[in-house]
Amino acid sequence: MTTLPITNPTPQKRETLYSYAARLAATWQTDTRSLLRDMDVSIAGFVNLRAADLEKFAHWSGLDTNQMNEVASWTGVSAGPHRILFRGEVFSVRALRTPVMRGCPVCLRTDSDGAVFRGDWQYRDVSVCLEHQHALVALWEDKNIFARIDIRARLPEIMEDVRAGQ
Repeated sequence: MTTLPITNPTPQKRETLYSYAARLAATWQTDTRSLLRDMDVSIAGFVNLRAADLEKFAHWSGLDTNQMNEVASWTGVSAGPHRILFRGEVFSVRALRTPVMRGCPVCLRTDSDGAVFRGDWQYRDVSVCLEHQHALVALWEDKNIFARIDIRARLPEIMEDVRAGQ
């Protein structure tokens, strides 16, 4: 018999929306795509942080306005053609959206609430984890944006190496 969670996870410091969705899916013992479908959130709307889809996601995940704004700010929202608003600053899309997912292996190894991907890891000019002063490493690469950000689907591929310190 499957037991269902009583509460959803709390967003962590500097966590992206994509990371939170992956952890929420894990909490509910499903995959991210199915979670979004059950919430009636379109994949394209989720990836592009469309307001209507974010409202649905916030409602079903139980995130309040402040929490939703915080994870969105660490994810980066569209600020026009080829621009992203990230933490109150406008950047080129290429400064934040690359095919390579990077992260801090120390953070991933020590996260008590599942693997949390931090928004500062995606900024291409950042090369060191703010918390551990460890170099960020390439974890996987995918040109398909949903495949790239579907953290729940990708983590099993790397976690054995992360735990082993490789």
